[in-house]
This record gives sequence, C-alpha cells and structure tokens, in this order.
Amino acid sequence: ISKIVWEKVQKSVRGHRKLTFNYISPAYEDRQKRLHQVVPIRIQYQSGHWYLRAYRLLRRDANGEEDRQEVHLKYRLSYIQDDEKLSVSAAIAPTPPEAPKYAVHYRLLPPLSKGIVSEHFYEMTSIALPDGSIEIRGYCDDPWEAGRLFLAYGEFCIVLGGDEVKGWMDSHLLFLLLGSGVLLKSLEVRYLQRDSWQSRQHLIDHLYASTQEYNRLWTQPINWSWARRDFHNWAEKIISMTMLNY
Repeated sequence: ISKIVWEKVQKSVRGHRKLTFNYISPAYEDRQKRLHQVVPIRIQYQSGHWYLRAYRLLRRDANGEEDRQEVHLKYRLSYIQDDEKLSVSAAIAPTPPEAPKYAVHYRLLPPLSKGIVSEHFYEMTSIALPDGSIEIRGYCDDPWEAGRLFLAYGEFCIVLGGDEVKGWMDSHLLFLLLGSGVLLKSLEVRYLQRDSWQSRQHLIDHLYASTQEYNRLWTQPINWSWARRDFHNWAEKIISMTMLNY
C-alpha cells in the first residue's frame, strides 16, 4: 500500500471527508482505471489485507461513462492508485445511510469451539452448550465473506440461520467452493486420473464455465450442516453426471 494512499484514506475517514481515487481491480478485464468518489466509513483488516468500507457516490470508467448508483462497497487499499486523482475533499461529507446488515446464526463444534471465539461479525453473542459446542449469533455486511468463513470451518460449523446468508450461499455454492479451494482439493486427485481431463487447469476451466448450470441443478437446497463425508458423496454425484455429458 502506498504511504500516500494510506495517509489520504485515514484522513478522509477521520475527517468524514469525501475521497476520490482511481481504482484498478483484478476483476477489470481491460485492467483500466476506474474513478471512484466515496464517503468513507471505516478501514478494516481482513484475511491479510486492508480494506476501506465506503459508500460510493460515483464511478467513471476509462471512456467517461458514469455510474451514479449509490451503494455500499469494500475497496482493497492496495488497488487504490497513488496518482493525480487521489484527493480528499475540504468539506465534510454527508452522513451515508446505514449499510445493510445480514443475520448470521451458527454453531461451532470442538475443537473450534475451544478457547476465545473470533470476532468475525458485529453484535456477536455466544452461548456455550453442554456438548462443548458454542452457538453464535451476530450480523455481517458481506454475505460473501460470511459464506467463505463457514466453508473454511468445514464440518466443525453448522449454519443454523440467517436467511440472506444461507440463500446467498446456496445460489453461489460452486463459486464459493472454487474460490476457497475446497472443491479442487476434494476432486483433483481423483478426477485428474481420468482421461477426460487433460490437466488441472482443464478441470478448473470446466468448473468455472459450468457454474450457473451447477447452481441451477444442484444447489437448491444445500444442507449446510453436512459433514465432509456427505460433501464428498455429493461432489461425486455432480462430477460423475457431468463427465457423462462432457
């Protein structure tokens, strides 16, 4: 992260000033800068990176086309460009509307339930149960991050509630598994031995290309309390049927 970027972002957050910057995300296929103007909310450290939570007022792409849809977003500080567009307004920015909150409700089983519970969410409450597990409730502002966390917990986490988060996980299941590496780790050793797959990248490309079809056929509904064995059985069914038509 550029020192100037860090200082300007901190200044905008502390002073409640609008922040304007060019941004280059790996998601941009053309790798061109997009100009953003935001009302900063807070800086947070997550999964090894620093992010700015902000309320976006404007986005302008390289050809001048503007998007003025106002929305809460998260920006990775290392993608903010240290150039002539980076600036902090002199006037205090208006207070943005509150970001949407999504309920999370889950149980952690031993050994994850031992020790101090990590503060991943807001307004968290926890109850220790007689069987050694911990039941946790709270709120998140990013269903994607919550879904990835629950997947990483594996069979030691049972998702009990939070309709928005569970619904999002169901509809984005394959993408979550690919992003977390769970699906590839589970399948590549077994299925790369079959002649239909030329390489690991060949399998990855096929899975990404088939995301929507997998979600349509297989992710309604998903039982998020499955153990790892249940997941392997489910994955076997998906891949076996897919390879018949590949």
